[in-house]
Amino acid sequence: MTSHTESNWVVLKFGGTSVSSVSNWKNVAGVVKARLVEGLHPVIVHSALSGITDRLEQLLAKALTGEWEPVMDQIERRHLDLARDLGIHIDAEFDRHFTDLRRSAEGIHLIGEVSDRLRARVMANGELMATRIGAAFLQAEGIDVQWLDARTLLHAEVRPGATERANYLSATCNFEPDTAFQQRLASGGNALITQGFIASDAHGDTVLLGRGGSDTSGSYFAAKLGARRLEIWTDVPGMFTSNPKSVSNRAAAQVARLRRGTGNRQQRRQGPAPALHPAGQAVRNPADRARHAAARARRHGRHRDGRRRRRAREGRLHQERHHAAFARDAGHVAPGGFPGRCLCRVQDHGLSIDLVSTSETSVTVSLDPAANSLDSRALETLVTALAKLCRVEVIGPCAAVSLVGRSIRATLHRRGDALELFEEQRIYLVTQAANDLNITFVVDEEQGDRLVRRLHDVIVWNAPSDHVLGPTWEQIHGLGPVIPAGGPPWWQDHRDELQRIAHEQGSAYVYHRASSELAARQLLAIRGVDRIFYAMKANPHPELLRIFAGLGLSFECVSRGECEHVMKVAGNRSVPHPVHAEFRPAQRIRVGARAGRQPDDRQPLRAA
Repeated sequence: MTSHTESNWVVLKFGGTSVSSVSNWKNVAGVVKARLVEGLHPVIVHSALSGITDRLEQLLAKALTGEWEPVMDQIERRHLDLARDLGIHIDAEFDRHFTDLRRSAEGIHLIGEVSDRLRARVMANGELMATRIGAAFLQAEGIDVQWLDARTLLHAEVRPGATERANYLSATCNFEPDTAFQQRLASGGNALITQGFIASDAHGDTVLLGRGGSDTSGSYFAAKLGARRLEIWTDVPGMFTSNPKSVSNRAAAQVARLRRGTGNRQQRRQGPAPALHPAGQAVRNPADRARHAAARARRHGRHRDGRRRRRAREGRLHQERHHAAFARDAGHVAPGGFPGRCLCRVQDHGLSIDLVSTSETSVTVSLDPAANSLDSRALETLVTALAKLCRVEVIGPCAAVSLVGRSIRATLHRRGDALELFEEQRIYLVTQAANDLNITFVVDEEQGDRLVRRLHDVIVWNAPSDHVLGPTWEQIHGLGPVIPAGGPPWWQDHRDELQRIAHEQGSAYVYHRASSELAARQLLAIRGVDRIFYAMKANPHPELLRIFAGLGLSFECVSRGECEHVMKVAGNRSVPHPVHAEFRPAQRIRVGARAGRQPDDRQPLRAA
């Protein structure tokens, strides 16, 4: 067999956002052409158009009540609009998917239920329709591409004990290198395009690989082909300290992105916030043996500034939705092996345990709904089985909040300020990864987003300068001033401008807006401090006062002139921020009172 370093296969996986617009499809075509120029044989694996998987879920739900037609119209319109914008024609084969969806919805309404088998078949249409559009566009771009049905290529494994629901909605496939598989695909076009997320079982029925399963599909194809590399393309430019969509107002910072094909293997594979979807990690071991690298890249392939960055030691925050199950032995002393028997019962029901904590008489586990296709029926069945051994309590929905970084145990003594944030939380489970790459807390789901935002403020914004951190999400997208968080001193990047000012003016005080805002945010993130005051005597420059007022700082004034200056410069933005009056002649108190300020009450008031 050809060695993997000499393999000319490359698997390109694109997410839903990356295949949902004309500009993004032009980027896809550019990537494919570039790989062909390299002499590689690209296999394109991509998801349904963004939002279509959710629409298909809605279609199934609305079909039960007979109100499915508006949702179906939205699904049709979305695909037809994209095809029109790409300048391609929808043929009868494509139209068959619309017909199949309509017939499925009508059937669901008639019988009043949705089987797991039918659900899988309906959901697969998202990827099937999107890849047909993609294949037609790439052909129009002059690329010799062949469309393949992933259900004829990937076949689900038989899993003893797995529920019917898990088999249909969260299947797994064999991924060992396959010479016959490679020869079959080699007979196709110069490029191949197929679907993520879907496969087939031994009976030929459609099965799904679980939410986010397109990453898993890409890994399966790369492993079976012995590909030189797997490239996972996304519209997010690299790795961030947290999900930018949930902490964008706190400016999630960009962190190290691994060089393609290099870096510590365990660090690339660590969870629970991996480069690959969690389900894809099971494929990574043979994929690593096959020596293909996973590259999580932006549409344009590199960092915005073109640099390669080193790995981060700590600082990624991640949140996932979970259910937790708590099992306690009915007696004071459990017989030997009690935790093992509980875990075996979970495994016998085909469920995957994400996190676990045990003692002699109790076991707490978390089950990831995305990995297990959990529903109330599956949970009830598990509880019934566990109840024969012990008392059982189901807790959920929960959020698993993780702090991810290398050598996480060695940093715990520096994380006291972060751990204090959990004082007000009800914690159901705490685990620390055996590979020393993350520590995870399971809390109530409703607290997850808020907790991540507060942790981000404490850990990232209060961190010492660190060359690993890059620009924030806001800065990359032009929503804020560009300064690398924890980067070199600002004046180094503005050397020429500062020299010009010195030459023109002889001497001057120069202030950097982004650095001032960063310092203010770091102070505002400090836990246990009710209010942050800016001392007017430090610098009364009008622009600085407007910046700090806008961020929410209060002002410490010691004279009537300072009070009036704040009111004049900051205007209404300064009204909510009390002014501390250190000296209190009655006239000055009246000045502050008219502005809505209250003097510090720790000292007695004296008349002027």
